[in-house]
Order: sequence, then structure tokens, then C-alpha cells
Amino acid sequence: MIRTTDPRQMSFSFDPPKSILAVLVDAGIVRSETELMWQGIPNEIDAPAPSRAYTAPILVYAGRMKLSYGGDGRDHLYRLPAAHVGATTRRVMDLLGSRIEENRSGAVVDHRPWWHAVDLMSDEWLPHLLTTRHMTEDPCIERAVVISLECGPNRIRGDISLATARTALAEIGSEEPDDRSVELLLDKKRFGVHYADGWVINPHHAPGTGWAMVHGLEDKWIQRGRDGFLRPAKKLLEARGEVLQ
Repeated sequence: MIRTTDPRQMSFSFDPPKSILAVLVDAGIVRSETELMWQGIPNEIDAPAPSRAYTAPILVYAGRMKLSYGGDGRDHLYRLPAAHVGATTRRVMDLLGSRIEENRSGAVVDHRPWWHAVDLMSDEWLPHLLTTRHMTEDPCIERAVVISLECGPNRIRGDISLATARTALAEIGSEEPDDRSVELLLDKKRFGVHYADGWVINPHHAPGTGWAMVHGLEDKWIQRGRDGFLRPAKKLLEARGEVLQ
């Protein structure tokens, strides 16, 4: 007599558990890994300001880090402390349960200080940014000034006024150079200028770069092109000894 296996005994599955990404996509919480990695998981709240520090308290590290850097090849979802927890966040916590880990030092970069500075670096939201400086860091604020001045009207982020830039730098205690940043603007290592289908600037975010951007625009060392990008003026190129194209 040939024994056969009862089909009822074969109802179990060896399929691996769904990845964190698959669970969240199936639930309609995110649409793609790119969205998950760059934006975090949205926190549906009435945020006091348009800062991702309020609206994205959950970040994902997709487990691709090399073993030598502490990676283990598994997906990880890290919960960052947030002042507000919205409905979506609670839903994710219910879906994933123990698969959400508290953020551990060094396990994932906490982008919230940078997000808070760059998201609120605008003429409208600078007052809120300055009253919530405890949620960011002064170097992030200076870098946000640089980025916001550098990005023109054809870019995702519009310009901030020079008055806003000056206020932000003064409030974080950044001292305005007596030489109006000429030394930094002429320093090829700290203030990048290169030719790529036209001359462009590439600030290296060295200390003092915020003031260099302000002075550069005020004193006509740099100027905005028709495409919205900042370009070095002929005055700057000649002073730096650049070979004009």
C-alpha cells in the first residue's frame, strides 16, 4: 500500500514574510521605495509648519548597508521621536508591530535637523524656524541659507530674499566678515566655480559660505542666469584667474 500525504497537512507555506516595503505598498501607505526612502512615512497631522520634522517621524533603512558597517541585509524601519503621531503612523505601527525599531545611535541618519532647516528656510516661515531652533542645528540653518539662495525660480525651491538670509545668519550668531567675504569667494578650495556648459558656482558649505553668498549677490560677484542658476560674474572669474571660455 502506497501512503499518500493528507493535503490538509500541506497547508503550511515556506514563503518568506513580506518585506516592509511590500507591506506598506500593499496597504497603500507608500507607492515606491524611492518615496519611502526620501520622504519617510507621512504623519497625517495638522502640522504647525511645513517641515518634515513634523510630518515624517518614521524613516526606513532598507538593509543594504555593508556588513562591515553594521548592516545585516534585512529591512529596518526606525521610529524617530515625534511631537505628534498621526493616523498613518499609528496604522504603520499596527501593521508592522515589533518590526519597527527605536532609532539606535548610528543605525540610521536622522535627517530631521536638516529637513527642519531647509523646509522652513523661506521669507514666510523663517520666524517659526528661529523659534524652533532646538529642532535643528546652526550649521543646518547656514547650509539652508546657501541652498535657498542658490536655487532660482525655475528650481523646486524658490529664492529667499537677502534680508531673510541676513536675518537667519545673524540669529545663529554667524559673524559677518569685515572683508565682505572676498577672501572666501576667491578661495578655489572653499568656494567652487567650474565650467560645465557654462560657468556655475558650487559652494562647498564651508563655514562662512552663507555670508559669501549674501555678499556675492550684493557686490555682484555672482549673478543669476536666465535658467535660475547662480553664475559667477566676469568680475569674480577675472579676480580668481579663471580661464574665460
